[in-house]
Amino acid sequence: PRRRQVLAVTRLVGGSPAAQKLKVGDMVLAVDGAMVSTYRDLERATQQASVVVTVWRNKSLQEIVVPTVALSGRGIERVVLWAGALLQDTHREVAAQRGVEPQGVYVAFFNYGSPATRYGLWGGRRIIEVDGVPTPDLATFIAAVAGKDDRDSLRIKTLNFNDAVEVTTLKLDERYWPAYEVYRDADGWTRRSLDSS
Repeated sequence: PRRRQVLAVTRLVGGSPAAQKLKVGDMVLAVDGAMVSTYRDLERATQQASVVVTVWRNKSLQEIVVPTVALSGRGIERVVLWAGALLQDTHREVAAQRGVEPQGVYVAFFNYGSPATRYGLWGGRRIIEVDGVPTPDLATFIAAVAGKDDRDSLRIKTLNFNDAVEVTTLKLDERYWPAYEVYRDADGWTRRSLDSS
């Protein structure tokens, strides 16, 4: 006999197909007609491109087609140290933990005394624009800041975990805080300078 329990949706991964279809509070009863009562049951039942999830929502049973997402398991592949801030694409873990959309460039950390500290580019924020240019990912961000010289000022638009917008002006200091990236390739991890000089 199974324990009497039900799975409930308590958090959704921001930007995922499930976040578009399911709602916090849904009680998950079955996947493709098979009852699920543990997380492992649910995981086993969702090993295909899409599934039909039976949920209890608003006092009624609903069947919802939900596309699934295969995860690579590789994690972070590229980071940039820029103006003393450690930047990366907004990764799935942030979307899972906070439910935020994976948009913008994620500020994972900032070094004390750096321009990032002096001008309020705090960890946990997502950079969505540089000088009016949208930066949906790290590659676009690098292109937006390319060619900026030491002591140049940039207008940075960010979002916090609550999606509140903040705009700040940051002055570069490439003498003490040069920009570089670290990325994984076929030979392992490589470091490359991003300085404009």
